[in-house]
Amino acid sequence: MTEPLVRRGDEIEYETVDAADGLSKGVLIDDDHGAPTFAIRRFVLEPGAEVPKHTNDVEHEQYVLEGE
Repeated sequence: MTEPLVRRGDEIEYETVDAADGLSKGVLIDDDHGAPTFAIRRFVLEPGAEVPKHTNDVEHEQYVLEGE
């Protein structure tokens, strides 16, 4: 059985995303962590920032942790 992956919040590195001003992304799980077909990413929007309408080639979902 594979050991569970545990990552602390202070281990996640965030990078600026060019899609919107005030948007950054941190990768929690992806191929580098042994998940070749799965990814969990955390996006952070600064107050007042917006992601423009767009489409994606893959199915994905989002939920809001805090804010509006």
